[in-house]
Amino acid sequence: MTLLGLVLGGLALGATVELPRGHTLASLRVRGMGGVCTALAESATCQVRAPATVGIRRPEDDNAWGADTTIQAMALPVYQQVFGGDDPVAPKPRVKMQVGANLSMNRWAAGGHIRQDGFAGPDGNYLASQFSTHLGLTGGTWAVGVAHMALLWDTPGGGTLGWGGAGSALWMPEDTGWRLGVAGTLPIRSGDVVQADWSATRQPGRVSVGAGYTFGQRNVARPKWPDRRFLNDDKSYLTVVTELELISGPGEAVDLDGAEGEGPSLQPRLGLEADVAKQLLRLRAGGYYEPPRFDNPLVPHVTAGAGVYLFTWLQGLRWRAAASLDWAPGEPSIGVGLETW
Repeated sequence: MTLLGLVLGGLALGATVELPRGHTLASLRVRGMGGVCTALAESATCQVRAPATVGIRRPEDDNAWGADTTIQAMALPVYQQVFGGDDPVAPKPRVKMQVGANLSMNRWAAGGHIRQDGFAGPDGNYLASQFSTHLGLTGGTWAVGVAHMALLWDTPGGGTLGWGGAGSALWMPEDTGWRLGVAGTLPIRSGDVVQADWSATRQPGRVSVGAGYTFGQRNVARPKWPDRRFLNDDKSYLTVVTELELISGPGEAVDLDGAEGEGPSLQPRLGLEADVAKQLLRLRAGGYYEPPRFDNPLVPHVTAGAGVYLFTWLQGLRWRAAASLDWAPGEPSIGVGLETW
C-alpha cells in the first residue's frame, strides 16, 4: 500500500462517509415553505421524514380510498428543471432521483419510497439507494405511522446493506387550527466493502418536533380520519408552520472531502402558505439553515413559491402549476412542476 493510495481523494482507505442530504423533498409546495414536514403533513412527500402523514388526506376529501404520489426525476438538465428543481451542487454529484406513493383506506394507509443519490468517488461511482415501506393508522384527531428502511451502498468493490426505521405521530385538536407533530429516524450505517475507498456510508439519526396553525380552517374529527373544513366560502387561509430538528453527530463518518465531523446539531425551519385568490393563487415563503456538521459554516436559506390553479381532474383533485425558489449564498435552486395539494 502506497502513501498515494492512502490519501487518494483526500480520504483514508476504508472511510465511512456521510453523504450530503440536499433536498430530500420532491414537493415544490414543501420546498417553498422551508422544508417543514413534521406538522405540515403533506402525504407522499413528507412520509419519509414523518410516516404518520401517509394516512393524511387533502381538506374536505370525502373518499374512503385515497392515493398520492411524489416524483423527483433524475438529475438530468431538462428533467431536473421540469420535475424536481435545480438543486445546489453537492460535492462530486452524479445522479439523484426519488419516487414515492401511498394508498389509504379508512383508518389504514400504506406507502413506499425510493431515493437514490450517486457520487463520483476517488475510485469510481458510488450509489446510495434508500428503500422504505410505510404503515399508518388514523383516528378522528390523530395519526401515527412507522417506516422500515433499507440502505443499499453500491461501490466499485461491491454492495452492502444497512437497516433502520422511523416513526411519527400527529395530533389535530378538534375545532382548532392547530396541528402538532413529533418524528424520529434511527441512524443507518451500511456494512463495509473492503475493496472500496469509501467502504461504508452512514445517515445520522434525527428527532423533530413541529407545530402549525391555519387561519381560515378548523380541524374536523371524522369517524376514521382527521379532516379540515374551510371557514369561508372562498376557501382562503393562512398556514404558519415551524419545526425544530435535532440531528445526531456524524460519529466516525467524514464528509466527501475527508473532513471530520462535529457533535449533534439543531436545524430550525419556518414555512408559510396563503391562498389569496379564491383557490386560484397560493403564495409560499419560508426559511431554514444548514447547521455546521463538518468543516463547513452555517448556511442560511430563504425559500419562496407559488401555485396557480389549472384544472380539476380525477376525483376532484385541483391541479396547479407550481414553482419554488430555495436561495442560499451562491446556491440558488429553482424548481417548476405540477401539484395537487
